[in-house]
Amino acid sequence: MGYSHVSPRHHLARICVGIIVGVGLIGGLSFLIYVLLNNDSNIPWPVDEEGWTCTAVYGQNCVKSFSERRSWDDAQRQCLDEQQQDATLASAVNSNEWEFLKAFIKKQSDVSSSQRCESYWLGGTWSSYEKQFVWSDGRKVEANHSLPIDLNSNLTNGDGLSVDTENLQLKVGNKKSKRCFMCLWNVTASFLSASDCQDLKKRGKTRSGLYRIKESPRTSSLSTNKRHKVLCEMESSGGGWTVFQQRVDGRTVFWNRTWTEYRDGFGQLGRNSEFWMGLELLHKMSTIQPNTSLRVELWGDRNPNSSKYTNDYLESEYYNFAVGNESTDYSLQVQTVWPGVGNASGGWFDITFSRGRKFSTVDRINDPMPSCVTDYHLGGWWLHYCSLSSLNGEYNPPIAWGNGYGMMWVAHGIYIINPQKSRMMFRKNG
Repeated sequence: MGYSHVSPRHHLARICVGIIVGVGLIGGLSFLIYVLLNNDSNIPWPVDEEGWTCTAVYGQNCVKSFSERRSWDDAQRQCLDEQQQDATLASAVNSNEWEFLKAFIKKQSDVSSSQRCESYWLGGTWSSYEKQFVWSDGRKVEANHSLPIDLNSNLTNGDGLSVDTENLQLKVGNKKSKRCFMCLWNVTASFLSASDCQDLKKRGKTRSGLYRIKESPRTSSLSTNKRHKVLCEMESSGGGWTVFQQRVDGRTVFWNRTWTEYRDGFGQLGRNSEFWMGLELLHKMSTIQPNTSLRVELWGDRNPNSSKYTNDYLESEYYNFAVGNESTDYSLQVQTVWPGVGNASGGWFDITFSRGRKFSTVDRINDPMPSCVTDYHLGGWWLHYCSLSSLNGEYNPPIAWGNGYGMMWVAHGIYIINPQKSRMMFRKNG
């Protein structure tokens, strides 16, 4: 059966026609007694599923090596992102910790040459005020332990400590140089029971980045211990937002992903990368409680024929946001108030037009007008005779710019834009 072309601009004029890896951490960890480390290089190392090695030497806390080369500051930031602000570059405040790190680094050296690191950043940085190296986790070097390193008068605050993998000696280097690095995770400080970013915010987590959350028992009949890594936005509009969609530059294709991909999620989770959380997890997290808000943030308009929103930042918030389960085809529930919250919407011609609609993908079209997916490339999205928004549409729209094709949004209820960047996130209230 054929379908005639209906411009999405006409939909705007005639509204009635249409418009981490969960990580089980504590229960699965076995702990290493330090005295065993020096006996046999073949001793099994206790490692959780994401590569953290946990040991009694650090009070049952865990270390992990990273083969990516980073500056000292960038390495410290990555450690923070790895474990909910509770990991830093590794320290060694006593001889036991130092011996453990040497044994651990030696273990990491037993890999192929393509992965081998010449040195690893540790958390030590020179303090000109204290005239000593201090550790990024705030701990002090114990009185009976001296660092095996020669200090000189030329040290500056720009110097950090690393370990040479060839001779297992500490050495000083400029923190701008790029090296592999070691992180130390304070397990006992992690808020392992948090079910979303709002929980983390309430418990003192104020830095935007990657966190691990635990599925709420109210949303999971199979397992209450399943954990997921999520991106939390802790600064925008009060913070506590869990990001479920982010587009930056169009490098990741969204519009032609399958139902399974949209259900399970895809892309690279990160503050500056493109990803989709996954409808199943979005359903579980958005239905923990009935009072959940949706926030949409947009940057710019790539339409070459318009200069109105080229460099603008647009944002809007909605309430009663929820995504149904798979048996409902992940139908959308969302509401707004007149004239809307924020400047991205006029309080009517926006994502709320998709309220009650089913999700559509290229291999599972629930829109009665299939060309909205196949020709206009608006999927995957909540479609019904197309839509007045589709932030997962093709990045460079087919057919025409500024006319409701591909990745688009109706700003202020009037202007159809093709945003440069988008971010969608939710937060439970109360």
